[in-house]
Amino acid sequence: LQHFSDLLQLFHHRNKNQHRRSIWWRQFSIFRKQLCRLHFAVQQLHEVPASHLAKAKKRNEDKRTTKRIEQQLTFWENVMVPKWHHAFSQLTADGRFATLGLVLLSILAETCRIAGITQSFESLGGADVEASLDEFAVA
Repeated sequence: LQHFSDLLQLFHHRNKNQHRRSIWWRQFSIFRKQLCRLHFAVQQLHEVPASHLAKAKKRNEDKRTTKRIEQQLTFWENVMVPKWHHAFSQLTADGRFATLGLVLLSILAETCRIAGITQSFESLGGADVEASLDEFAVA
C-alpha cells in the first residue's frame, strides 16, 4: 500500500493543475485520500510499542483501528469502488488520457486485491454467471 500511496501522491502533485476541473479528478482525489487513510491505519496496527503501558494502550487502540478498517473496507466495497471504477474507466475510454486511466485502474485493482475486496466481487460474478446459465438451461 505504501508504494501505491506514494505513486498517487506523485501523480496528484504532477497533474493537479491540468486535470483539477475534470469530472474524474474528484473521484481520484477521494481515492488517494482514502488509500492514505487505510495505509496509515494498517501502519498503526504494525507498530511495536516500547513499554508495557504503551502495549496496553495499543491493545485497546488496535481493536478500534481494526473495526475502523473493516468499516472502511465495507464502505469501499459497497459504495466507493464502483464509483472509482466508473470514473477511471471513463478516463480510459476518453482516449486522450487513456494511459492515466489504465494506471489508475491497475492501482485500484491491486489495492482491492490486497484489501480482499475482489474476492466478494468474484463470488458475486460467479453467482451472476450461474444464474444466467440456469436461465439459459430453462429456456
